[in-house]
Amino acid sequence: MKILNLFALLCFLTIFSCSKDDDEPSTDVGGPTTDIDLEDRYSSVEVDLSDQPKTLENLLGSDLYSKPTSPYGVKAIVDFMLTDNPEEIDVFWRSSSDDKHLTRVNITTGGIVSTINLPSEVQSGRHLGIASIGSNKYLMGYSKDNAHGNENYEAWYTAFDNNGTVDFSKRVFGDTDKTVTWSKGDAGGAGNGIIAYNATQNVASIFLAHEMLWDKGPDDRHQAGWKGFIDIATKDTISNNGKMVGNSWYYSHNFDQRTIAHTDNNFYSLSHGDTYDRALAITKWSSSAGKELESHYHKIQFGKDGNNETKASTGDICELPDGNLAVVFSTVDERNSKDLQLQIIKKSDLKTTQQQWITGYNAADGLVGWGSKVVAYGDDKILVGYNTFKGTEGAGWNDYNLNLSDSYSTIALTDYNGNLLATHDFDDMFMFPTQSFKATTDNSKIIAVSAEEGSKLKIHLISVE
Repeated sequence: MKILNLFALLCFLTIFSCSKDDDEPSTDVGGPTTDIDLEDRYSSVEVDLSDQPKTLENLLGSDLYSKPTSPYGVKAIVDFMLTDNPEEIDVFWRSSSDDKHLTRVNITTGGIVSTINLPSEVQSGRHLGIASIGSNKYLMGYSKDNAHGNENYEAWYTAFDNNGTVDFSKRVFGDTDKTVTWSKGDAGGAGNGIIAYNATQNVASIFLAHEMLWDKGPDDRHQAGWKGFIDIATKDTISNNGKMVGNSWYYSHNFDQRTIAHTDNNFYSLSHGDTYDRALAITKWSSSAGKELESHYHKIQFGKDGNNETKASTGDICELPDGNLAVVFSTVDERNSKDLQLQIIKKSDLKTTQQQWITGYNAADGLVGWGSKVVAYGDDKILVGYNTFKGTEGAGWNDYNLNLSDSYSTIALTDYNGNLLATHDFDDMFMFPTQSFKATTDNSKIIAVSAEEGSKLKIHLISVE
């Protein structure tokens, strides 16, 4: 009888243990599997500016959209582009007084090569992306108030050269009064603005957030993504049989956008959907035919349709040497905190072939918010960068009491199976939002850029070995 009772007790404990494990997800990601020293491969150089740039401290918590827990896209305050010279980059930055600047710097010496004059019109409104569209040529997006006094309702794109000479300016929407049903406006509202350029086609891919008035009254205005293409030669948006190529209402809500130009001459985008569809999505686009393929790489579980609560961050996307794609994003779904995941996505069908959690945090460890990055590292590895925000969540869904001094950035190296090879934590945080890692044209270094106190930029370099 005692033996039977003992057996029953063991069975009960076993069942209880299994139930507990099912309720509390395992978040152990394991440690690095190699002795690669990423700290030894890292270096940095400072650039002295004539004005104080906006820093992360200026950005964090400044409004609803820039908080670490926010699902919304954070518009770039520092970004950069490669140039014909692998030792030089063009850095876009915003001053503490919100002026926009473009500065060419040497990544080895930190010296300023030239100050690129920006046309006066691009100083207007919100920043909606910038891209190089050829040697010493640029395309920059920005918002403007329309003639009806509707603030930030027009979305404009201006092409110019390094002397500030304008080639053309194109408005893509926003001139209709906001009281008119189906009028588009609020360019970049509750989201982002991104540009990617394909040199072979001489086409720019535009992906940005906006709002539109629907037909149920003056307050029936909703947010979504706008996807289109500008032909640099014709200086106009691309149409097919009289219809704009792209999609003027893509994912609603669509909180954060990314787009890249692929060597297959297509464009690939990431969407952060809150309602239709409620997922993080990857889409293949043709500049002549529009959407060709779409897939959800993460279905959002937290929150409800349309309530703006996703507790996810879009992250970033890059092309790998074999043509497939790597994506990073962060989420609380089935995790103990907001963790970062890497996925390898097959180009042919946009299905995930590998996925790996990079972090396995508890609430006390912090969370991975905006600023995550991913880039091919050499021929067979992937470099990931991310910010760990330390603090405590408040009562509201987007309340976060940040402890900036304890927050930090990390770089991690993986193989194509997602296996973690090496990591390095920094003492501070420098992964700026809506800025991607880029490899130099000779593939010898990976670059990131941050803005620092004391009127400085800092160029962060990770050597490829």
